[in-house]
Amino acid sequence: MTQLTPKPMPCQADILLQDLQTYRLELEMQNEQLRQSQLELAKSLDRYVDFYDFAPVGYITLDNSGIIIEANLTGAAMLGVERHNLIHRRFAPFVIRDDNDRWHSHFMSVLKNGKQSCEFTLNRGNGSHFHAKLDTLYLKNNDGSTVVRMVLTDISESVRAKQALQESEQQFRTLTDAMPQMVWMAQPDGWNTYFNQQWLDYTGLSLNESYGHGWIRPFHPDDQQRAWDAWQHATQTNSIYSIECRLRRADGIYRWWLVRGVPRQDKHGKIINWFGTCTDITEQKKTEGQLLDSLRKLEEKERSKTRFLAAAGHDLRQPVAAANLFVYALKHTQPTPQQSELIEKLGQSMNAFSDLLKQLLDISKFDAGVVKPQNATFNLTELCEWLEQTFAQTAINHQLKFHLYFSTIRSLLVHTDIGLLRSVLMNLVSNAIKFTEHGGILISARPRGGRVLIQVWDTGIGIAQTHLPLVFDEFYQIANQQRNRESGLGLGLSICQRAMSLLGGKITCHSRSGRGSVFEFSLPLIEEKRQIERNNSDEPSTDMASVLFTRGTRVVLLEDDNLVAAGMISLLRGFDTEVLHFCNAEDALQHDDTLNADYFIVDYALSGELNGIEFMASLQQRCKTPLRAVIVTGETSSEFISSVANCPWPLLHKPVDFEKLALTLRAPFSSPLPP
Repeated sequence: MTQLTPKPMPCQADILLQDLQTYRLELEMQNEQLRQSQLELAKSLDRYVDFYDFAPVGYITLDNSGIIIEANLTGAAMLGVERHNLIHRRFAPFVIRDDNDRWHSHFMSVLKNGKQSCEFTLNRGNGSHFHAKLDTLYLKNNDGSTVVRMVLTDISESVRAKQALQESEQQFRTLTDAMPQMVWMAQPDGWNTYFNQQWLDYTGLSLNESYGHGWIRPFHPDDQQRAWDAWQHATQTNSIYSIECRLRRADGIYRWWLVRGVPRQDKHGKIINWFGTCTDITEQKKTEGQLLDSLRKLEEKERSKTRFLAAAGHDLRQPVAAANLFVYALKHTQPTPQQSELIEKLGQSMNAFSDLLKQLLDISKFDAGVVKPQNATFNLTELCEWLEQTFAQTAINHQLKFHLYFSTIRSLLVHTDIGLLRSVLMNLVSNAIKFTEHGGILISARPRGGRVLIQVWDTGIGIAQTHLPLVFDEFYQIANQQRNRESGLGLGLSICQRAMSLLGGKITCHSRSGRGSVFEFSLPLIEEKRQIERNNSDEPSTDMASVLFTRGTRVVLLEDDNLVAAGMISLLRGFDTEVLHFCNAEDALQHDDTLNADYFIVDYALSGELNGIEFMASLQQRCKTPLRAVIVTGETSSEFISSVANCPWPLLHKPVDFEKLALTLRAPFSSPLPP
């Protein structure tokens, strides 16, 4: 059995030695921590000193008597004195003399109230000065003493900018006050911030009364909401504000002004503010009102003229229509040679009268807009042949030369309304022959690029330069003060200009008094070869009436003018035609034999309640087959022509050529029956 040997017990000295070593280590660690803390404190103090000395503002500490006892480097630099030379000096001498009293009051207020802020102009050591803001605080130290701490902020740049802004505003106000317009500025919400003196003088309002939304007060009550709505619209759409409105003057009188404003935007397109002017337009409005009144009077005169011509035309057409019918009836009797000569002269007179009335009707048709071009493609050489056949002999009878020049090198194909083109040339060539006593007439058609230039030359009396701008006006005649009917009504050139407008062209005139004139217009040429459509607008056959109206034919005649009715009845019965005559639609509708007629010749204006078109429409409802009818009328106003443009039956104007009436009844027409 092994015997264990006990460990020796440590002595008291060893234990004490170990404790001393441990304590020494801990003490060294504490000393190291203390040293590190002292280093950090020193760094912190250095940072504080740096921050204090080199802060962007000056720190100045005063005692209760205003002596400087402490200052940072920035504060000393502001005052332009070395820091060690600044200590123990009074602060008051650094304040400019003009502000000394204010500085004393400020310092005493700080001692009493503890805190103050004020702006002063301060002197520098080099004799210059600067603007500073002083934030001053009265403090009590731990030892019971008191000091005054000041923070100096250099605001020189701010003050200079403020002064520059004030000077700019003063210059702006001086400039705007010298302007004849009233000037205003506003924020995007409509809050006005500026008015010039003209606004204040005109409205009699003060600045305080005008600022804000007070700008709306001088507006006329009827214009206020409109002005505000226009403002909101301009703001929402970022557009120019513009409105004509009435503004009340200081004496209570309203005048018209044009109020305009332009938005000023930032780089993102957002409105910063508005700059606007108000311009007095009262006299302009008066002038516009007078002009509008004059235009209304001219329009009324024009309407009166149109109504007069329509009424006169209607009243004249009735007896002329009757006379033409009687002349036509006389031709189908067996007159003596002397009577035949008289009938022929009477017919010529009636034809001349009918031509004059036709010109009035043509003007009304153009004004009503019912003339629609029926375009077709044809070669102008056909027009050349027609011109020669129509006018050559007439020119020879007037002992005038008649020449045609149409290009034979190049085909002159045009796509236009041959009927309208013929009517234009008929008027121009007829005028050329009429006003030429010696020399001749030349009609030419020459290509000009992609167009053909058509000219009518004459060596006649010519037109003075003062008359040229007026020759296309209605009823304008240069040398016909006596209104000789052989010279027409002065409507020919006006009709030509209207016709050419429908064809997409314009007639111009060049002339020299006593030397002759040239009228010209152009049409587009067709480059590609197309099938040429022949125009078969031949004159009606002279025996068409004999073919149409034969023994046993029944005709219903509705005519309330006794002369016209008598002439038509006499003429129709000359062809052994059975005629059933009524003066109004109501009697015709009640008659049993009305629907048994072959043809209907119906006047538009009847003595009953129904007009001619309404009569035919009522009659058509009773019949299953289309009724052949012609509506005749003496009405020529543009309003009437427009109102009957969609009539299912052909419309002829009095005086009606009997052969044309027969041809119209015989020609195909659109069925008035519903599909």
